[in-house]
Amino acid sequence: MMKRKSQTVLSVEKKHDIIRMREQGANRTLILQKYGITVSCLGNIYTGHAEIERLFQAKTLDISRSRKRTGWLHVTDLEKIVYQLYLRCRQNRIQMTGSEIRKKALEINEKLKGAPDFKASCLWLDNFRYRHRMTDDDVRKDFPIRTTDAMDNFKTCFNKLLKDEFTLENVYNVVHTVIMWKGVPEKTSMFNRAKKAGNQQMLEDHITALFCANATGCHKLPILIIGSIGETQGLYNLNTEAFSTIYRANVNAKMNSNIFNEWFRKYFLKSVIERQMKKGRREKTLLLLDNTKLLYDLNDLNRKDKFVTVISIPLSISPLRQPMNCGIIASFKRKFRNQLVITLASLPLCNTEDDVIDMHDKLDMWDCCSFAYDAWSYVDDAILRNAWDAILERDVLWSGQYSIKMKYDAVKTIELLHSLPGCERCDEASVFNWFEMDETCDIIMKICTNEVVRDFEDRNVDRVNTNFDDEAGPSHSKVSKMS
Repeated sequence: MMKRKSQTVLSVEKKHDIIRMREQGANRTLILQKYGITVSCLGNIYTGHAEIERLFQAKTLDISRSRKRTGWLHVTDLEKIVYQLYLRCRQNRIQMTGSEIRKKALEINEKLKGAPDFKASCLWLDNFRYRHRMTDDDVRKDFPIRTTDAMDNFKTCFNKLLKDEFTLENVYNVVHTVIMWKGVPEKTSMFNRAKKAGNQQMLEDHITALFCANATGCHKLPILIIGSIGETQGLYNLNTEAFSTIYRANVNAKMNSNIFNEWFRKYFLKSVIERQMKKGRREKTLLLLDNTKLLYDLNDLNRKDKFVTVISIPLSISPLRQPMNCGIIASFKRKFRNQLVITLASLPLCNTEDDVIDMHDKLDMWDCCSFAYDAWSYVDDAILRNAWDAILERDVLWSGQYSIKMKYDAVKTIELLHSLPGCERCDEASVFNWFEMDETCDIIMKICTNEVVRDFEDRNVDRVNTNFDDEAGPSHSKVSKMS
């Protein structure tokens, strides 16, 4: 008597895989061989595909809920989150290094209570890059080398250009940076309360600020502040005549090409022309940009005005060598944070720690723009001039004076902080750390990390946005223009 062949019992997952293979055009013979089933069994699976799909979805949902309850994070979910972080950073023109990808993977794994033995090893990184087809061009080298030869060559060409065509009062530099405008020193009641309440996001509210001034320090353009969409509602009735800060809104307070081109056309060109026409004639003008070329088209900018030449520093040179990054923006940030403390110290109701915390919570974008206006006006002409010394091949003799100014700003700020309840423990080290807390890449990566983790917790991790179009433009919120 022939022995009957035992019937193969398939799980819901395998039945679901068979349906997927059929949809993708797989050969029937291949399916039968792979799963060891009969033709009639395969026909039953095809007939009951709707019920199989329902059961599969229900089981997947149960697994997801179980993971959320137990705090277990599957490695494939972790990779999805890290890859979404990589994409969001790329949208913000932040190119992550291999070390940063590994560091963020460990951070996200810990936040979501993932596998305790996960190490984010070099082998894991190699496999991660392979699975997502990431090339060496997609992942920035951990230690990019900026050669001194490249800087020396640029300085030689730059100074020859100035000598042949431009006077220093018609030479400008423009730079934008991220500022954590509501941040406070760690040794304050405001910081400690936010940390205990798990509300550190409030201390990480950020703006993008654009600075522009000429090489002699005699012409500072108004600062352009970019806030996020959600922060604009409180500005509906903003009295823009109170100060000359320019305000725009955009998603995540991002600079984009639309905002930059509007600034160049409406504010830079207009301001330069007005200043020059006071002398009764136009003069050749040079604008030095950084090397973030995704924000602008040099050819297009150079067609806007025949008297204005726009150049950018080469990619081989660090943007930190630009004049604005040689003391000007650092000075502004110290003055800005000093203005924040002055505002808190001048409020008559700040008699207790709770009063100080409450008033800090109530600071809004109007206050931010006011701080920016005052701080920019307090950056003196000497700093604006001296910042050009390195690129103009002049002797740098002001570094000692700059250190004295830093010390003076810190001492003034500490005195004010000590007058506020809950801030008496602030010392020089904590204040200096506060002055220098803004690292653009770190801020954006932190924001993007919080976003992808929140998306995962909301079960949205698979909705990866791979559209890299940054031309969304400024929001059409009801914010009056500042001029």
